[in-house]
Amino acid sequence: MKSALLFLSTLLLATLQAPPTPNASLSGRLKGSSGAVSAPGPVSGSVAIGTLGYRDGRRVFQSNGSAQADALGNYSFASVGPGEYYIRAESLPTRGIPTYYPGTADIDSATKISVGPGQEIVGIDFDASSPPTFKISGTVRGIPASTATTGLTNAILGMAFASTDSRSPDPSAGPLLQTTRGGANGEFEVSLPAGEWDLFPVIPIRQAGAPTPGAAGGGAVGMPIYATGRARVRLVDRNVENVVITVGSADIKGRIVIPGSPQGEFVPPVPIRVTLLPDGNYPSPLVSHLRTPQSVGTAGEFVFAAVPPGRYVFQILPIPSDHYLADMRVGSKSIYDDGVITVATEPVDPVEVVLRRGGGGVRVTVRGQDSAAAVGGSLRRIVVMPVEVRRENALLYRTVFPGSFPFVVSALAPGRYEVFAFQELPPGGAEQNAEFMAKHEDFGVPIDVGEGQTVDVQVPWIPAGK
Repeated sequence: MKSALLFLSTLLLATLQAPPTPNASLSGRLKGSSGAVSAPGPVSGSVAIGTLGYRDGRRVFQSNGSAQADALGNYSFASVGPGEYYIRAESLPTRGIPTYYPGTADIDSATKISVGPGQEIVGIDFDASSPPTFKISGTVRGIPASTATTGLTNAILGMAFASTDSRSPDPSAGPLLQTTRGGANGEFEVSLPAGEWDLFPVIPIRQAGAPTPGAAGGGAVGMPIYATGRARVRLVDRNVENVVITVGSADIKGRIVIPGSPQGEFVPPVPIRVTLLPDGNYPSPLVSHLRTPQSVGTAGEFVFAAVPPGRYVFQILPIPSDHYLADMRVGSKSIYDDGVITVATEPVDPVEVVLRRGGGGVRVTVRGQDSAAAVGGSLRRIVVMPVEVRRENALLYRTVFPGSFPFVVSALAPGRYEVFAFQELPPGGAEQNAEFMAKHEDFGVPIDVGEGQTVDVQVPWIPAGK
């Protein structure tokens, strides 16, 4: 016994005394297209180091640190952990439109830098020059009138923008562009480089912490709310004029229904919260009040106020473990297949989300499970994914950590699915990303699930890092 205790004490002491893995350093220089250094300034020449990850199923750039280039364009990162990283730079006047090392706007064409423990990496120089820009001018119509309750003038603060590319790793990062024309009468003029952009006027209608004027439900407490509209603009080689953007929004009122609850009552087995997420690229400040989860009311009701034009999906956390999504309707129209609700400037019919108890299930075993039992750790996941048109509805996915096998995934909506076993699944909803899953399609095993039925399936491991 004493020998065992001595061994454990020695092992613990050795662990505590083991030197930490030394971090690396990385440095380089930003250059213009002609070889000249980037212009100095408080914003131009900002540099970030990071990786690609996922959030709500969307690819996002995840920054691991930022630095400011000096007057000569030099930048450095003093403490970088081991890994592979992208380096990106932003410079005026195109802040929010990055360039990735070694000098490309497309992150998929960028070169990742491999960083080892304690390395000193130098010479990561690249062209971060600003591309030529073109003017977009026009008029914003329907600007809300100033009211005493807001204490704001409701003039245009500026214009936000977002790329229309669904693969953009910056779906909500577009900064505010200052208009070079007065915003009080709705006229605007901003500049952007060539590309296809969605343009959004930013007009305050509620200060942080104030009630929302004229909106049912009032929105999330403490979050500012902005009125906005949306216009899609394609820039090729010249200015674009006479763009008209109509401001508008709608309230989304709905309820969650659980058949079998007592008459006139809503009795969920666990508290349920609902979030509304944009289905596409949308500047974050314009939808921040929608991203705050709402607790449903005593009758299952919820309200999202001042929802700007666009496409949205619901996030319901949690769906009770023994329930499944049985239907989703906007008025009399089913949106069950893709789960998308479209908002314009006219009122939206009431939303009804139906959760039912029961459903079907799948009993999963994995080929080679014993040899892979320790692989992947906490990132190991079983994914049951709907197929065909219902693949777009994230509320029909089931992603679980299998403690042991066989593992039963229950409460599935009747229908067709594919089952995947990941030794290592990136967090953030990677399984909801069509591009990510396309690389693993050959590993999926199709099944058909019926009400009250449990299907047996054996699937292969998807190797870590695949």
